[in-house]
Amino acid sequence: MEILSRSPLRWHIINPSAYFSDLTEVFNLARRGIAFGLGAGDVRLSPIHGADLADFCLAKPSDDTGTWDVGGPEVLTYRQVVQLAFDATGRRQRYIRFNRHRPRAANTG
Repeated sequence: MEILSRSPLRWHIINPSAYFSDLTEVFNLARRGIAFGLGAGDVRLSPIHGADLADFCLAKPSDDTGTWDVGGPEVLTYRQVVQLAFDATGRRQRYIRFNRHRPRAANTG
């Protein structure tokens, strides 16, 4: 980032927090009755559709340089995303949490 800021080039760094299309994997796991996550699952996501991200990129003035965090209209934790996937499938949630030491299974009902 520091090198970019000194560069004469016009630069943009656009950071989407998650894509709706990537969340399909969470749903597919929920259909199997299991989900995996790192830590407590409290990471906040604001999923965005690829077309909305493209619109954002095209609308950004080319004279600006900088970094933009972009996302969709709703902010959810990873655990909330998992819960929504299980709610949609009607399956009982089995969440396996990985941390630095070893995996631990947690059943929530």
